[in-house]
Amino acid sequence: GDYTAVIQKYDLMLCRRCFREVATSLGFRKNR
Repeated sequence: GDYTAVIQKYDLMLCRRCFREVATSLGFRKNR
């Protein structure tokens, strides 16, 4: 599957703060 697409969708649904926590959990570090 396309994790990038999922992350983008979650980014829009989840707030930036929440997204940061989720990203850290997955091991992703995005600065948007």
